[in-house]
Amino acid sequence: CICSFDPTAVRPGEKAWGYVKVVDNLAAKIDMPVMVVNGISDGPTLAVTAGLFPLENCGIEAAGRIYAQVDPQQLSGKLVVVPVVNMPVLQFRTPMFALAKSLSPLDGKDINELFPGSPNGTVSDVLAHKLFSDVILGSDFHVDLRGGEVSESHLMHTIYLEGLGNMTTKAKEMAAVFGLQYVIFEPEYARPGPLIYEAMSHGIPSIVSESGLGFNPQPGEKEVRGHVDGVMNLLKSFGMLPGVVVPPDYQHFLLPDRIELLAPA
Repeated sequence: CICSFDPTAVRPGEKAWGYVKVVDNLAAKIDMPVMVVNGISDGPTLAVTAGLFPLENCGIEAAGRIYAQVDPQQLSGKLVVVPVVNMPVLQFRTPMFALAKSLSPLDGKDINELFPGSPNGTVSDVLAHKLFSDVILGSDFHVDLRGGEVSESHLMHTIYLEGLGNMTTKAKEMAAVFGLQYVIFEPEYARPGPLIYEAMSHGIPSIVSESGLGFNPQPGEKEVRGHVDGVMNLLKSFGMLPGVVVPPDYQHFLLPDRIELLAPA
């Protein structure tokens, strides 16, 4: 680990990680972990985020494995991984701080309502701005690893957005190539504020992968592998890694209608 890490300083053919300072004053201190694999040859940049909602632990576990697994000597382009975006929530995840909603204990905000963020807002606004300006805007593609918040469990699926022209076409292709069994358009995110919408509005194809079981306090191996294998499929499809995309045994595109079933306490 490197403190005061400069992600742009990682040389071709090398990989490194460390903490990027977000806020450091008398009121709060926030550092964001960033992992960089800089390929031996030129190519696109894929940004991978996890821990936007830190109780969705499968994405966090998968992010670390992806960084460890990718060899810069085999990579064309650059892979940038942020394994935990929302460190304040990860560090202070207790019931009194709205555990099931991943609201920040520092300002009570949901970071996925704040993008592209603001350098002059409260800590969550500043964190959103730092991620968006330093990581997302510097990438060619983006995937957010999610799934399994405390109060939810669902089918393993990817999310893309409709209504954004060529960005929708590219994102829908990414959502299918990722390789989970289900693909869905999520209208809840098709508005200003969520990370996926703002990335696409700024010309960066972006998807969400949902793979995790909320009732499981530990990351499930099947769900973690869903994220890891999906990112490897994306890297291969972009020509960043050698090999062929591994498709799922079946894949269905679902309508955004849903039925929620509440389990007894």
